[in-house]
Amino acid sequence: METGFTTRGTAIKDYPILCEWWKFWKWTPIPQEVLPDYGRNGIMVQYNGENVVAGFIYATSSPVLFHFEWIISNPEIKDRSIRKKAKQILLEKASDAIKKSGGKIIYTSLKNEALINDFEENGFVKGSTKCTEMIKSLY
Repeated sequence: METGFTTRGTAIKDYPILCEWWKFWKWTPIPQEVLPDYGRNGIMVQYNGENVVAGFIYATSSPVLFHFEWIISNPEIKDRSIRKKAKQILLEKASDAIKKSGGKIIYTSLKNEALINDFEENGFVKGSTKCTEMIKSLY
């Protein structure tokens, strides 16, 4: 791993920080109970001890299909090269963890062009494009 970068699992204590990030990037914060294991089953990439980017892995009822979602970055990290490298590390760590769990396919849905490009640079290919994501909240 490149100097200064480390990874760790997300923890419940990260949730308020993630909510701040989601709000900054104009997302509605994801309810904590929607996150895998209430937010304990994600990956956080840090640079020199500072949180940079996080994402969450969901297992599905298929033993080989996993969903990787809610990728969000720290808006206080202004250096785009640090954020880009952190996203690359996040995608590598998520891919490794999923592969170790028996996964063969990783699915995600993305809107942000820069994030789409990051995923493509890390071996993901576009499936459908110009789709509309449909969500029904039962809260």
